[in-house]
Amino acid sequence: ERSPNPARATIDRADVREALARFVLDGGQREEARRLLDGAVADLRSLEGTRRVSPLLSERYESLAEGFRKLGETERAETIEGWARPPSARP
Repeated sequence: ERSPNPARATIDRADVREALARFVLDGGQREEARRLLDGAVADLRSLEGTRRVSPLLSERYESLAEGFRKLGETERAETIEGWARPPSARP
């Protein structure tokens, strides 16, 4: 909140959470990985509608979807991939 660019700070936090999730998942900590991925998704969702960040969100949503696939949560992954599409291309 105190950052001169709070959207960038939020994206960075989501990136760190995703990286940590991948690390703990490799160590077999599935619940912790899920918690971190959910936190990253919540960070990105908080930026929806913010100008100039949509392209940044798209590729991050795709990456997070891959993380949920590794957890075996394909339905959640598909939902998140849907958010990666531009609003005009969503059903």
